[in-house]
Amino acid sequence: MQTYGVGAYSYFRDHTVYVENGSQDPNKPGVQMTNTLTVFLTGKGGIKHVVDESGSGVYHSGNIQYVCGS
Repeated sequence: MQTYGVGAYSYFRDHTVYVENGSQDPNKPGVQMTNTLTVFLTGKGGIKHVVDESGSGVYHSGNIQYVCGS
């Protein structure tokens, strides 16, 4: 299975929430994630990593982080 351009978006309006990973790779043979990203839209909290503890976090408006291969 291959994925391309999978994105997770942070928008926690009412409460401060921190998500560990925007996406998780199932860690199985033949699985490949390409150009995975996280985006902070607005609100409180954020996403700590893009995919499987790789990639930087997003914590403020307009912040985007990518992991190009996984």
